Amino acid sequence: MAHELSPSIQRILDFVNTYDLEDRTDMIDTPRKLGSWLVANGAMMEPAGVTAADVDDAARLRELLRTSLLAKTNAAGAPESESFSLPMALQVSTDGSAHLAGAGKGVTSALGHIVAPIPAAVADGTWERLKVCRNEACHWAFYDRSRNRSRRWCTMEVCGNREKTQVFRQRHSGD
Repeated sequence: MAHELSPSIQRILDFVNTYDLEDRTDMIDTPRKLGSWLVANGAMMEPAGVTAADVDDAARLRELLRTSLLAKTNAAGAPESESFSLPMALQVSTDGSAHLAGAGKGVTSALGHIVAPIPAAVADGTWERLKVCRNEACHWAFYDRSRNRSRRWCTMEVCGNREKTQVFRQRHSGD
């Protein structure tokens, strides 16, 4: 059962993955880097006017998305609810199609552009397949392609194997 990701859904995953927990690298931690990332990923036309406050907003939104995706992967339960407000606009085309888009200006609009596909993804079931690796050292966002939607790690070869090895060692440490 292969599922092709739309570019807008892939952009959400890419946005969450702008911070690599293992390497402690952040692709959007300065105004220049955030502006460049938004332009390269089709959320902005030019990187002008990006501020430190925009960087803070982007990082907060990113971590809120990561937490939301992690809640679906982790059986421990949902985190406390938090919100992040962005102005959105409904765009209706003459062909009868309609979709949400980021409103406002600059980075605010670009962040809206990134998250605008979420309501449609919830409606079509795609959102349930977006998850975050439950390995606490990783938390990489991924698309769960498993038939029963039960995948818990970004890759079985790396994070899944690490966790299974750790559980095995804990189980046999008293022997």
